[in-house]
Amino acid sequence: MKEKIIASILAAIIALAPIVSAAVTLGDYPTFLFKDHNLNAYVVVGSAAQPADVVGAVDLAVRLAGESYEEVSTTGETTVAGGTSEDIPLGEPIAASGLLDATLKKYKLPGLQESSVSFQDDSYDFHEEIIVADNTGSPASPSVETALTTNDWDMGSNVYLLTNKNSLKYRFVFDENIDLTKATNDEPLEIDFLGKRLTITNVSLANQQITVRVGEEYTLNVGDSATVAGKKVTLKNVGSSGTSAVVDVDGVVSTVGTTQKTVNGLKIQVKETFYSETLSERMATLLIGTETTKTYTHGQEFIGEDKNNPNWKWDLSGLTASPQYIGIQNEFVKDSYSKSPATLGGCYEFPYKYAKVCLEKLTVDDYSEYTFKADTGVDLSNAGGSTNEKVLTIVSGSKEGIVLGSVKTDTVYLKYNTTSADGKLSVYYKDTNNKVQYFGDVGNATLGQINYKDTKGTDMVLKVQNALTTGFYLVVDDIASSNDLVMRWTISSDAIDHLGTNADQKDSDELWYGSQQIGTKEKDLRSEYGYIIATPSTNGDRDQVVLRVPADQVKAKVVVYGPGGTSSTTEGGKIKKVVPVTTTVAKLDTEVDPTTVDKHLVLVGGPAVNRLTAQAMGLSFPTYGSSGMLPFGEGEAYIKVYDGVFKPGQVVVVVAGWEAENTRMATSLLQQFDTFAGQLGSNTAVKVTSLSASGIKPA
Repeated sequence: MKEKIIASILAAIIALAPIVSAAVTLGDYPTFLFKDHNLNAYVVVGSAAQPADVVGAVDLAVRLAGESYEEVSTTGETTVAGGTSEDIPLGEPIAASGLLDATLKKYKLPGLQESSVSFQDDSYDFHEEIIVADNTGSPASPSVETALTTNDWDMGSNVYLLTNKNSLKYRFVFDENIDLTKATNDEPLEIDFLGKRLTITNVSLANQQITVRVGEEYTLNVGDSATVAGKKVTLKNVGSSGTSAVVDVDGVVSTVGTTQKTVNGLKIQVKETFYSETLSERMATLLIGTETTKTYTHGQEFIGEDKNNPNWKWDLSGLTASPQYIGIQNEFVKDSYSKSPATLGGCYEFPYKYAKVCLEKLTVDDYSEYTFKADTGVDLSNAGGSTNEKVLTIVSGSKEGIVLGSVKTDTVYLKYNTTSADGKLSVYYKDTNNKVQYFGDVGNATLGQINYKDTKGTDMVLKVQNALTTGFYLVVDDIASSNDLVMRWTISSDAIDHLGTNADQKDSDELWYGSQQIGTKEKDLRSEYGYIIATPSTNGDRDQVVLRVPADQVKAKVVVYGPGGTSSTTEGGKIKKVVPVTTTVAKLDTEVDPTTVDKHLVLVGGPAVNRLTAQAMGLSFPTYGSSGMLPFGEGEAYIKVYDGVFKPGQVVVVVAGWEAENTRMATSLLQQFDTFAGQLGSNTAVKVTSLSASGIKPA
């Protein structure tokens, strides 16, 4: 009989004792107190607690608030020197309203000139400018484009900087009137054009022509030689008139003057000479080359360009403009994938690399995957459905990635409502405990929003359209574009059965972007907002649509560099983004019902001063140390983590001490949890006699 009584007592004690799981340890502290980076716990002190308990609780609350953050990816920062940059929306010209200035001068590109030039005893102010627009072209300036903004499917998910001819220009602009026709061979106009000395010896306004020296200058003493175009040119003598010289070109000797003359295949012209009675002291500056002077007409190839296929041409229409200018403009066309336009990291360079326009990078590299799939065998019985439903499942790769009204979830189910005659859909979702809940019915209306980091609210909205008993459209409407992504879903036998017209088969009309059918496209495609539609063809065969949603609207960083312009980019990585704590953190033990509160609990103070501590430890309130019922003794502090002591899924941390100062020591330890991580480790409880590694022991 006695053995039976003892067994009964033990059974009763076991039944009444708190059920503690070892799944959560002190080494996990404080991660289990947070939900989606937000503090999801109360720090609770006794209503009659001593000041030391309150101060310790404040210390804990402050540290926990400091742990309220999320790690976010960064793409790195680009610092531009000698240039100007702008984040350009996809599908936009780079000089559209509010973006890059169409005309860039020294204040934007510091390397450009803004000074004066001397010409025939007068001085004339001038400035240089780079132009990145053309009002007559389409697009009007270089533009950032994708496959879905151009219908050029070979672009895939990449981003390109497209441009037409005449959309990139350089101009040397005279700020005051100058008579350019006065330029002669003896008194030329000399300007630094694209960083190179340009000597103009004749200007015809009527013909929009200029004559310039194009040969290289060589200054030689008598007897000196230079090799030009593979031929040896030797200065033999200099005439006393100052306008002539004798040269030897690979054995062919000839006298040359101030007008161009061909000697053994090279054109040579005297620029200036120095005559002396002593032969060895005589010298001359010669222009030598396959050409020494050349006349160019507006629209002809620029110096050094291929005559039949130039990248740059002269713009001499400004000779009679007001203000007057001499310029060049691009002749190349890069308006499609087949013409190899600049993509990320690529540039369009001006002659002599004087300036360049570059597509540096995208502003976002953090994406979350969203899958829309015709699903079978889905269990909706917890919310009034059956255990084997055919539905459209929407799954987000991030927590709370979908918003339905005030509900945030990562999984949504759409089920055809057979009791409705107008094609309504019943909406279900998974709650935070991974249980299916019923949300409501939706017809031709907004279903919810995509919710991934800074892509939220009205950025990407999910809508149901044309809901009929035979099918419906699920629309992704993004803020950056008038073009929606439209998925066509078919209802068969009173259930959502498949994507498009045919099950398990890609159809061109099952997926639309704007007016374009994209269901059979075989590459990833990028929208104007920046989300990526993953291989429509492959996923169409699986009756699903897969989107990669960016953490924010994707833009392209475009940089225009002037002379000497550079950039440096810091590496991307992870940074901590603060999640502000805006709700109550501290509570009294008389204010909390632990069996109904929807938060975890940190209980500060022993069972003599905190009634919830006593309850968690299975003791009566108040229980004092002298009773011999405590798991710690005089001079000791005690920390223990309980998993589910009041209700399943709730974690409770008891922070107690024999005296108030011992409790304060325990709160200090948890405030420095990272310092003592090795001692907390896999333990569910520890005793503390000092704030040192040796003073912390498993309990």
